[in-house]
Amino acid sequence: MEDKKYWHELTDDEVNSLYEEHCTWGDIMENYKQPDWCNYPNALEGQCGCWSLLDKDFRKKISLDFCENCDSCNEDYLIKYELNMCELCVQMTNHLNGICQKCKQKNKEL
Repeated sequence: MEDKKYWHELTDDEVNSLYEEHCTWGDIMENYKQPDWCNYPNALEGQCGCWSLLDKDFRKKISLDFCENCDSCNEDYLIKYELNMCELCVQMTNHLNGICQKCKQKNKEL
């Protein structure tokens, strides 16, 4: 089974082709995905989705840096990304305020 492409990473030609084929937002939600850091419920759902992600031209500007101040940005993803930590350490940071030795070493090297 082929992985879904991220909607914001499609080329203009790919998006234009979808518009020409009269794809619905349901088709887009089924065949493409929103960024991993995005917790916006059904961000690709036409009128109710994320306006930045859905805008034909603006969607190309979507990045973690762009989205980090959004209320729907996944805090765990940000912590992992910014601190270069494993999943367990993200959970430990949120709950126990600790990280493993491997992640401590990686962060010292940064």
